[in-house]
Amino acid sequence: MELYVIFWITIGAVISIIPAYFIKKYNITKKYIWLFLSMLCYLILMFAYSKLFVNNNNIVSIYQIIKILSMILSAFFGLMVLGNEINLKKSVGIMLSIISIYLLS
Repeated sequence: MELYVIFWITIGAVISIIPAYFIKKYNITKKYIWLFLSMLCYLILMFAYSKLFVNNNNIVSIYQIIKILSMILSAFFGLMVLGNEINLKKSVGIMLSIISIYLLS
């Protein structure tokens, strides 16, 4: 894969997990700034998708890689920030998703 594609895939994966945190903050505080930030993240995500999908014919693989990366990042975010635990079943799932990213790319 080209460096350009890897950059936008990374941006898409990171940006796709941030709105969930902002929506959770909105539910706690009821401040509309969190909804605005969530919508802004989705706008940036759509821009990243447009950058990726315009220049590539491999849309299905790229979309799946972004979704799998966002699941892996959200698991690590939950582990590091929220204090969630990762058991054997979840760690096997993470390892299989990493293998699937390798196979898709």
